[in-house]
Formats: sequence, structure tokens, C-alpha cells
Amino acid sequence: MRSILLTTGACSITVDDVRRLLTFDHIHRLELRNTGLVPDDHLLDDMAKAWPMLEKLHITNVGRRIPCKATLSGLVPFSKHCPHIANLQLQLDAREVSVPTNTTDASRDECREWERTVVLTIEQPSKINDSTGVALFLLNLFPRIMLFIPYEYAELQQDFLWRRVVKIIDGTELTLAPTNS
Repeated sequence: MRSILLTTGACSITVDDVRRLLTFDHIHRLELRNTGLVPDDHLLDDMAKAWPMLEKLHITNVGRRIPCKATLSGLVPFSKHCPHIANLQLQLDAREVSVPTNTTDASRDECREWERTVVLTIEQPSKINDSTGVALFLLNLFPRIMLFIPYEYAELQQDFLWRRVVKIIDGTELTLAPTNS
């Protein structure tokens, strides 16, 4: 089995339901639409480790106001364990940003790392405190990342800060200048 697409209406799936899929180690694409699943960083870590061939992961709950449990740190395992990842669509909590660290796996071919473009779509953006910190964190994980925020949201401050992250990543807003010490 290489691809799984699951869309539900009235019922939901749980983290335990998804854990049963971890035995299918050749999954390339997983799309869970409107399933009510709320992944956390531990589940994302397990997914990345179990599915090294993963290219596309979409977990969406459009129209449902479900608080997210996954944080930006939940993306780190994908940069380490999934060299083919090209498309992520998730809801992430971006209020806390850890200090960017070098997450590149030394065993990976560095040329391949720089050629890979990862498209990240933030489904129903969470609150955000530090646009620059979020942008730097994402760029450190995936140097050729493309970030999309699919909708305009009523919470203007939140929308403004996420749009600023997109501008920083796109290079249209210069926020950091090199320092000469």
C-alpha cells in the first residue's frame, strides 16, 4: 500500500487508529480529510520514522474549530527521516518557537537536501507570537520551503503575523541584516 486517502463525515478517527497504519512502511501519500484527527508531536514523530518514503502528508479538518496539539517541533522528524517529503498540510501551534538548530541529517546527500522544495500549507493557522522566529525555524528545517496560508482569517493580528512569515520566507521582507562583530 503506497497511498491512503480517507475522508469522513459524521465519524472520527483517533490517534490509535492512525498508529495501526504505522506498520505499512511503504506509504508515500497519506491524506486524512475531515477525520477529526488531532495529531500531536509524538504522532508526527512516529509517522516520520515509520514512513521514510513519505512524500505527501495532509491532515485537515476544514470548517472544524479543533484546537491543534502539534507544534512546529513536530516538523523536525520529517526533515530528518523523510528525504522525499514534498508536501505537508497540517494545523500547527506556532506560539512557541524553539531556537533553530541544524536538523540536517549528516548521512543525507547535501546536494539533494538543497534541491528539495517542501510545500507547507498551514491549515487554520494558530496564534503566533514571533513571525521572524517561525520563518527562521522553517527555513532551517527546509531551506527551500514554500509556505501557504490558504484563507484570510477574521483574527487580523494572527493573519497579519502568518502573512509576514510567508513574506520573510519568500524573501520579500528583509528582517535580518548581517552583523559584523
